[in-house]
Amino acid sequence: MVQYKDILDRIRDALKENPRGMTITEISSVINLNRNSTARYLDVLLISGQVELKQTGSAKVYFLSPRVPVEAVLDLSNDGILMFDSNRRIIRVNETFVALFGLDSDKTIGADFGNFELPIKKHNMLPSFIDKAMKGKQQTFEDEIKKQDDLIYVNIKLVPTTFDDGDIGVTMVVEDITGRKQSEKEILRQNEFLNLVMESVAHPFYVVNASNYTIEMANKAARLGFLPNESKCYALTHNSNQPCSGDVHPCPLQKVKATRMPVVVEHTHHTVSGKTKHLEIHAHPIFDGQGNVIQMIEYNLDVTERKELEEALRNETSMYRSIIDSFNEGTLVTHDNLISFGSTKVSDLMGYDVEELKKLRMKDILDSKSMTKFRKLTSSAIQIDPAFVDDELDLICRDGQSIPVLISVRSLGDTSENAFFCKITLKT
Repeated sequence: MVQYKDILDRIRDALKENPRGMTITEISSVINLNRNSTARYLDVLLISGQVELKQTGSAKVYFLSPRVPVEAVLDLSNDGILMFDSNRRIIRVNETFVALFGLDSDKTIGADFGNFELPIKKHNMLPSFIDKAMKGKQQTFEDEIKKQDDLIYVNIKLVPTTFDDGDIGVTMVVEDITGRKQSEKEILRQNEFLNLVMESVAHPFYVVNASNYTIEMANKAARLGFLPNESKCYALTHNSNQPCSGDVHPCPLQKVKATRMPVVVEHTHHTVSGKTKHLEIHAHPIFDGQGNVIQMIEYNLDVTERKELEEALRNETSMYRSIIDSFNEGTLVTHDNLISFGSTKVSDLMGYDVEELKKLRMKDILDSKSMTKFRKLTSSAIQIDPAFVDDELDLICRDGQSIPVLISVRSLGDTSENAFFCKITLKT
């Protein structure tokens, strides 16, 4: 017993000389005692409030603290705490433990812990856990307490404890983790809902890690199959060993990180059969609490049909332009007095290119007198559709020069009552 108290005094003296704290290894070296025995003596000082423990990295650092009666420590704890000795006789218990298990505190102290049947699921396994704790191996497990209609989730620790008199016992610490469990269930429910939403999306949809291009989640529509670790987006979608780049395949992740805004880019993919697919890629950033882009949500829309239709329209427009440009007269098509088409002959005559003409209104190329005549022509053309009506007007060229022309107007009533086809002939 003298040796036992002497060791405790030597540990306290060592910590007093090192107010910045000491590890178990450092203390055992100073008091010349093996590390495991030192740890057990420190447990006694820790549970009795004589030392404090702080975790610094992977090391446990002990500090000398003002002596606080263990009963005060127990009552201040939010966890339920019960201590029993080597004979399993209960020597201390706090009010939290008593309230949690519905015990009578007056009948608890001095009682045999083995006579208590705690209302936990794993009660039958408790003796085995206690035996292991008595042998110096801390036991930790989760369990449930059934109280009337309530279910309380707890985390239980059985900590080997050496008391002031040298006796070996166990401290049972019961932490109420009901809130955490409920949060975990809510997170699980939200994850299930998110997965349901993702799988309900008909388009390929996935989440990309912003730091390393790894696809972290993907729906079935993405057709990526099983995602192994470190599945890079560019490897799976382009069979490439480096991120997308350039004008043909701009990288949406790089754009999202640069702009911190949602972006839309287009990519061309080739199927196994060799068919070309045009994809419109929509990308949205996900930020962390510090405002950093940590992930990107990406979904793809197959716009192949639209692209093919646009190409067909361009080819058809090119064919019509070739036919119209073969006419002797220049031609214009107007809609609501806005020029929607101009032939090459008109653009050459006025000094505008064909794309510039499409941005002009008729009032931009006619003076007020000619504009009045044009309105009368369009009004007459509607009345006598499908015949042409004509008149002499002055066109204002890009350089401001006026050119006298004969303009013949016909209504395009089948397309729109405000659309007109105009033939323009230079007057000589």
